[in-house]
Amino acid sequence: MKHFHNWFIGDCLAKTNNFYERVKELLQNTSGENTLSQKNNILSTFYDWKGKQEQIGDVCIFGVKI
Repeated sequence: MKHFHNWFIGDCLAKTNNFYERVKELLQNTSGENTLSQKNNILSTFYDWKGKQEQIGDVCIFGVKI
């Protein structure tokens, strides 16, 4: 089970929800890949989404291989 939560409010909410959906889809699509590939895909997606904007919150994503 994967759980996502964000603490952004106001103007950032729509953009944050868009990123939530992108990460959710990314994790589903890359679940069969090795962890290094998943990490690289997540970082690339995050930096594309963030652009040149200042980071205003913490981001924590962790995975568990069972």
